Amino acid sequence: MRDVTYCLAGTALGDLFVASTEQGVCTVDFEPNSLNWIDHLAGSTIRKNQQAVKPIVDEIQSYLAGELQTFTCDVDLTFATAYAQRVLHELRKVPFGEVTSYGQLARRIGSSPRAVGGAVGRNPIPIIVPCHRVLAGDGSLGGFSGGLDRKRALLAIEGRVDLPGGWFSARAPEVAQV
Repeated sequence: MRDVTYCLAGTALGDLFVASTEQGVCTVDFEPNSLNWIDHLAGSTIRKNQQAVKPIVDEIQSYLAGELQTFTCDVDLTFATAYAQRVLHELRKVPFGEVTSYGQLARRIGSSPRAVGGAVGRNPIPIIVPCHRVLAGDGSLGGFSGGLDRKRALLAIEGRVDLPGGWFSARAPEVAQV
């Protein structure tokens, strides 16, 4: 039996259910009252502990305020299948402000876009494991467990803007120093 601590956190994107184990954050859910997370954490001892989860919530709040680009909290993906873990570990390599497609992610791990889409769609740790950075092959949003408005908001935090033909960086390009 695994010990899981959690809290409910109010954020700019609405209330979140945030849970962690000793290994790291294991769940971020945009619909804390839906109890979707119950199946995900089945077989665990679940206790509310605001202080234990506070460092994770603080990082999420800093990210949403545009003050943090890289999460430093540990991630516990052991509740996911081995295949989903592989996909989500690869997804964590997509940097802040960049996007990828389901097809590109699939090629990187030698899989199919449909299978990758399923794993990304079941990501138990959105925001921290940045599934919002995955777009459809045509540049459209695709899906998002937190809803497309939240996906747009997360991409906007990272400087992405929706233009005809796909999402583009709104940040000024960096100029190499010669």
